[in-house]
Amino acid sequence: MNRLIAAFRVGLNRSLKRSVSQNGFVWRRLSSEARKVNWLSEHLASPQNGAPVDGEMSMEKRLRMAVFRSSQRGWLELDVLLGKFACHNLSVVAEDEETFAQYEKLLDADGPDVYAWATKRADPPQELVPIVTMIRDFVFHGKTVQRPETTS
Repeated sequence: MNRLIAAFRVGLNRSLKRSVSQNGFVWRRLSSEARKVNWLSEHLASPQNGAPVDGEMSMEKRLRMAVFRSSQRGWLELDVLLGKFACHNLSVVAEDEETFAQYEKLLDADGPDVYAWATKRADPPQELVPIVTMIRDFVFHGKTVQRPETTS
């Protein structure tokens, strides 16, 4: 098994080196993404860094991951759109567990689909309608998500 993994890595490195001669940007982009994935897997999933052993993450770490994933989707238009929405609104959205779970589900969807939903080119799935409506209001009208009024 180890030989198979080593052979795969050698083949992958050779194919990446070939792409460097054709387009240096590809190599830098892939290595940058690989560093981000390695950092996330090392720092967010290890028990010595505060992650619970049972696999449950704290809300703070889930929020930080969602902000990162919103601005690093790999498609510039969507990075800007979701990144700004996350910076302005995600702390309020995270107060409601159900809405935040919808946002995390939205982040798992394909980029072109999310972009089409956010720009009103397609209708989102029924379970994502509330969060997509919040994103559309932010994109088209500049409305931020408001905290619910509490009665004192």
